[in-house]
Amino acid sequence: MEKRNAMSRKNFQQRPNFRQIARDLDISATTLYRVLNRNLCVKESTRMRVLEALNEKGVFLYPAKKTTVVFDYGDNTYLQRFTPALMDRLNKDFECIVTNSDRDREEFLNAISSAEVVLFLSSQTQKTVDDVRKINPNILTIGVFPVAEMDVQIRFNDALSCRLAANYLYEMGHRHVLVHRREMHIDGIPRTNFFIAAMLGLNPNVRIDIIEIPGKMYDEYIWEKYMRKTPEHELPTAIFFVASAGYAAFENRMLSRFPERYGRFSCLTLGDPRDLWWPGYPIHVDHIGGRVQDLLEWVEYFVRNRPVMKNQKSISLQVNSSLMQEGTVRRMTHV
Repeated sequence: MEKRNAMSRKNFQQRPNFRQIARDLDISATTLYRVLNRNLCVKESTRMRVLEALNEKGVFLYPAKKTTVVFDYGDNTYLQRFTPALMDRLNKDFECIVTNSDRDREEFLNAISSAEVVLFLSSQTQKTVDDVRKINPNILTIGVFPVAEMDVQIRFNDALSCRLAANYLYEMGHRHVLVHRREMHIDGIPRTNFFIAAMLGLNPNVRIDIIEIPGKMYDEYIWEKYMRKTPEHELPTAIFFVASAGYAAFENRMLSRFPERYGRFSCLTLGDPRDLWWPGYPIHVDHIGGRVQDLLEWVEYFVRNRPVMKNQKSISLQVNSSLMQEGTVRRMTHV
């Protein structure tokens, strides 16, 4: 008996499948979502049928309820390390739901159908965002590091960061720089282009090499191959990592094992290494950028102060960057 009661309570707490309810009522999902969003352009008889079906599922539209905020991570695990504290703060005043639109699209669409805010914490396509707006036209879409256009778009100012990086390395006398990026890093190519443009703007004769780590796994043989094929007198004096995770892997796999070979390079990274979790030791490196927590504070601001986006252009917020020196970029004395 206890087991059956526990199971029934669990089932009762599950969110109803609104799209299935629409199929059972022989109406479109759009019509049902219009009722959920209190849209008045639905026939009264249809609206009453929907309300009765929803009541049977434990959904009551008109009593006061907390605003629902959907945290959609997709398959991006990076931001999952930073958002629990934000979710804890918001849970006091909002109903927070976690989804993975890459793995369970039906559950995701079901969640956003009656939500007021959706936070995209992964790189979603424009089609996914457009589908969300069709289902729930009144929902506020917020993206962190977005690739699609949303109501609110929050990211670091990569152009400024790369310009600061170029100026810093140039002022320290470096005229040959190796740029490191990972193939899987979505911002790797634009950051590389920003940096190259800034460097060549300072001096068209500056030499810039690029090393790209393919795939998902860090490949130290890329470094060994680069060192073997590059003559001693043609090696760069500095390495610019377009993401802190790239430097962390470099320090752990290469610099710590072969300090006499890789210790010759001055190292600079884009991004704050304090945002990384790397087992065994803290990471100290000259870096340019802001902290992820700075971005999430702006996310909380827009959730709590939801702007009315009808007939308005999207809000694009870029958090500025600053330089933090740890001593890993050395000044060249011969320049």
